[in-house]
Amino acid sequence: MRQILLEATLKLNRLSSYLADNEVLRTVAARFERESSSKEINRVFSSSDRRLTDYAYCIITLYGVLENFNESIIKAYINAISNIAKRYLDLPEKMRVSHLSLTADLVLLMQRGQRKYDKITVEGLISNLNTCLNTENPIIINSDVFTQHTSNFRVDTINTFFSKVAVESLINKVKDEKQFVDYHVRYNGLIETDIANITDDILFAELNDIVQRRNEIAHGVENGDLLEISIIKQYVYFVEVLISSIYSVLIHEYEKFRFEHVKKNDLGIPIVVYDSSIICINSAGFDIHVNQTIYSFNETTGHVKMGKIISIKEKDTFLEVVPATERKNIGIRVDFKAKDNCKYFLEE
Repeated sequence: MRQILLEATLKLNRLSSYLADNEVLRTVAARFERESSSKEINRVFSSSDRRLTDYAYCIITLYGVLENFNESIIKAYINAISNIAKRYLDLPEKMRVSHLSLTADLVLLMQRGQRKYDKITVEGLISNLNTCLNTENPIIINSDVFTQHTSNFRVDTINTFFSKVAVESLINKVKDEKQFVDYHVRYNGLIETDIANITDDILFAELNDIVQRRNEIAHGVENGDLLEISIIKQYVYFVEVLISSIYSVLIHEYEKFRFEHVKKNDLGIPIVVYDSSIICINSAGFDIHVNQTIYSFNETTGHVKMGKIISIKEKDTFLEVVPATERKNIGIRVDFKAKDNCKYFLEE
């Protein structure tokens, strides 16, 4: 899933570079005009047609990155979840119900000549569906069917889109992400403690404006209210924060699902935690090794964190492995923020 985020971020970085280059070109053109008395170059870079073309390109690209990210990340999330599930019935019920109905919908669309999914066949969809009913074979989810949507990605559409895979109220979870809160504190002057009580119309005003402007451009409506480059730059950063926050929410959901379905050993509450990264425990008769998957679980909140063991240390000696036959007090350094009020589990 991370690769999808990186690819989307790269596209946004390219757009930011395009905007920066445009600013440089306009500055150079204006200076050349002053020094040479020639208005031709400045006319080319400052004409209303050029500004309208640049504006349209930026808005269409911004929305396109968001749409492509949502469609790609939901497929990656489904595949990640289905790789953990041993049986079709282990998948969340909402995902199973959506899978069946959306597969049926897509089959009908394809029979009517829908070209968006021309790399998919009706036979393939039905064959994959059969694997879900046959308990002896690995399940193959028709992840492409979950990318169907008929509305632009505003708040309600995003919530509905991801609820199909049992990620409910995604937008509310996005609003809890630190990077999303920090964005509004920095760019919109909001007070961090007030954000939870602010309406979505305000918190997602940038998204609504992007969608509205994208629709106007797509339908040939000429809006004289073109955004300044500085505002478009802010919109680029907003989209980057939004997709990164969506990614973080999905990672949390994935880690929780994985924690609930894999075999694991209970290490219990740590003796002490140092530097928010070193868990001191008794090895408790389990095989423990560097790079092993480890979880923290807060029994009060239900919050799960998943990570890797970076190093193991007994007194002044670093260890690669602690065999199950040995019981000893060790320090385990993990790659996430550890707390002493959580229980810890090792994935087998």
